[in-house]
Amino acid sequence: MPVRSTPWHGFRSADTTPSIRRTPVEPRPESLEPLRCLSTGKTVIYHTPYSLKYAAAGDGSLTDGLRGGWNYGDRRWLGWLDTDVDLVVDLGERQPVRRIAADFMQGFYADIWMPRAVEFSVSDDNERFTPLATVGNDIPVEFKQDCYREFGWTGQTEARYVRLKARHQRPSRRLDLHRRNHRRVTRRVRPFCEKGCGRQAASLFLTGP
Repeated sequence: MPVRSTPWHGFRSADTTPSIRRTPVEPRPESLEPLRCLSTGKTVIYHTPYSLKYAAAGDGSLTDGLRGGWNYGDRRWLGWLDTDVDLVVDLGERQPVRRIAADFMQGFYADIWMPRAVEFSVSDDNERFTPLATVGNDIPVEFKQDCYREFGWTGQTEARYVRLKARHQRPSRRLDLHRRNHRRVTRRVRPFCEKGCGRQAASLFLTGP
């Protein structure tokens, strides 16, 4: 089944999937209109609990149809600390699925990182899952501007349960030391999250025929 993934080009053009926060005034375009899709309002089974410090609006945040804005504190982004993410969306019944995707963000100085890779799979019984795709990350951890990327699969399948696994990524020790030194310089003018939290932040959507 085909996988749609946009390669990293350093944000040379506006039509690439990754995007950066260009102005603090205008909202992120994807966050403006609620999204109606197969997963809207559906139950999410969190095999990896999200952090209560970054709980957005709770268990329904990933399937409420609201995509995250520029700020991870806008109650639309769920966050996990220092762990892989494993979750399942229950669609309620077996039905055609044509697109599975999740938005992730990276904030260099806030210790928020893109996943190393995102895996998509489906099942009819929530026990035996069929892999659909593994989509690798192509945004460097050294990129210092806040950026946003959609990891997705496009194809044709039918299922009741849709599983997403996001593999945790941590920066190198050298890069970690660079960030800590930057914190010491800017502590008075910019707040930072707790030391070494290594968060992932995500919002999710699925589409059918």
